[in-house]
Amino acid sequence: MGIDSAPDFWPIPQRLRVKTIRIVQLLVIAITVAGSTPLTLAHSGGTDANGCHNDHRKGGYHCH
Repeated sequence: MGIDSAPDFWPIPQRLRVKTIRIVQLLVIAITVAGSTPLTLAHSGGTDANGCHNDHRKGGYHCH
């Protein structure tokens, strides 16, 4: 059942129905994209005077 095959008893005009459906589609896409992006959290820092720190997970010393 497509947009054009909506029942005639709907109290809103066809143009408004199409706009409403498009808005709902965009909201669903926006929510899906926002929900699927990985959550990135910044760490507290712990950098020295040069803006560098030891990377305990990967090993080594790097600067930002």
